[in-house]
Amino acid sequence: MGKFRSIVLKKFEALEKLMIYLSAVIVAVMMLLTATDVFLRYGLNRPIQDSFELSQFMMAGLVFLGIPYIQSIKGHVSVEFLTSRLSPTAREILKIFGYLFGLFIYVIVTRQSALFALDAWKTNDYTMGVVHYPLWPAKSTVPMGSGILCIRLILDIIHDSVKLLGRQTEGKEGKVSS
Repeated sequence: MGKFRSIVLKKFEALEKLMIYLSAVIVAVMMLLTATDVFLRYGLNRPIQDSFELSQFMMAGLVFLGIPYIQSIKGHVSVEFLTSRLSPTAREILKIFGYLFGLFIYVIVTRQSALFALDAWKTNDYTMGVVHYPLWPAKSTVPMGSGILCIRLILDIIHDSVKLLGRQTEGKEGKVSS
């Protein structure tokens, strides 16, 4: 069972890395689009139609595809002013509660955004500008990233709970033997 879990975890981490690479590609495309648009707008007076709207759609993928990987490396912003004064056990408990709260919020985000994306796909929703971009691809990145983040939060809750229980077991064993 341990080997299977290890393989699944490695595949999941590979998925998170793929998503962050996709997010990086989106940044590169946005930079290229913006630079090209600026050059064409001010150099040749021929801007790219609806480039601003296209950049806005890419922003959803940029943010939501990157969130799970950032959580996996614990790269989100945290304020340690008060928590640094707590015991390691209290910090671990507080971290688990934070993960539980994040999971609660992102389950809601995943569900609602999946419904919005599905609706955009079913109704063939598109932008109203000069170029008609379909909305479902951009709307689909939100539930994809949020759903993977939910799985990452569950893994973090399990990992930190096991770590916390191990710490408490060691503490009790230490008291018994002394």
